[in-house]
Amino acid sequence: MKRVCVYVIYDKQNIVNPYIGKVLSELSKFASDIFVVCNFSHIVSGEEYVTAYAKDIFYRENIGYDAGAYKDALIRFITWNRIKEYDELILTNDTYFGPLYPFEEMFGVMDLMKCDFWGITRHPGGDLEEVGCFGQHIQSYFLCFKDRIVHDPRFEEYWEEYSYKDDKLQTIANFELGINGLLNNIGYIGASYMDSTNVPIRHGANPYNTFAYELIKDGRIPIIKKTNFYGKNRALVNALKALDYIKKHCDYDASLITDYVEEYKKKGLIGPYYDFERLEEFVKSHRRVFIYGSGNWGHITADYITSKGLTYEAFVVTKAKDDSVIEFDSIDIKDTDGIIIAQEYKNICDEIIDFIGMRVKRVNIFTPCYPQVN
Repeated sequence: MKRVCVYVIYDKQNIVNPYIGKVLSELSKFASDIFVVCNFSHIVSGEEYVTAYAKDIFYRENIGYDAGAYKDALIRFITWNRIKEYDELILTNDTYFGPLYPFEEMFGVMDLMKCDFWGITRHPGGDLEEVGCFGQHIQSYFLCFKDRIVHDPRFEEYWEEYSYKDDKLQTIANFELGINGLLNNIGYIGASYMDSTNVPIRHGANPYNTFAYELIKDGRIPIIKKTNFYGKNRALVNALKALDYIKKHCDYDASLITDYVEEYKKKGLIGPYYDFERLEEFVKSHRRVFIYGSGNWGHITADYITSKGLTYEAFVVTKAKDDSVIEFDSIDIKDTDGIIIAQEYKNICDEIIDFIGMRVKRVNIFTPCYPQVN
């Protein structure tokens, strides 16, 4: 079996992080050649994590995101004549940590599965405002195309005609749904490693995002996505549970995850975040705790508090629209009470602090961390 792998890297600081070296070292056991595409002009540090495994490294502007990089790699950098010398093609990127379990398990299962292309996870389908209704499909952060597809001129034509998109979500949808739709319409069979597990995924849920813990623990899925640890991830508590499981049960250096997440948090590169240790102490040190905000961040906050066996009093807002929340002005605030401001944006958080500041001491207010981006 002769496989070629295209691995795409993007980093705002032009850094190749250590976890990438681990991924590439394991992929090199299953790919005869690995070509790395950096969606930036040059590597500032960490080049050693790439050069040890890459047959070649290409640099380009981040036009069209990962799908644009795949197109340029296949058409401009490597060229189709060389691609057709291989039996299989892997397209993947730097958006995940792993392998948490040996890739041998996954490749062993998928080599025997009757399919023409495969990935690690399958989205069950759903409905997004930006995309509309969409069906189940193999997710595009890791795709392996077998011989029939690699040598099908319609596959080559798809990439020749693929147009770069400026919007990230539209790019993902256009490529992920587009390539699945094309291959399914031709009659090719797609599969995912997740199909071999018994982990139930509800319709509309992004499996790797919502059920990371279950997929890793019960399905032995060998990766966890970087975005799982972003502060605004609705399933952040599930990701933290998965991380704890990885530390205790997987033969993987979890510091590759924690070091990356902590460094990029402080640099403001993955958005606002909670200092969860301080949050837990804050809840324990107050008689009653109210969560100011009932949106995404409010529910992340509530999930974390309850996951630690603690309680909160209620969601509070400035102006209530229904009885699921309480208006702040209606609460009899005591000096022993605490307010957690669950808000992604610092300017709105500051406005809330000004609004409640006449009745709540600053020491009794807890906020997310809003690091400045240099």
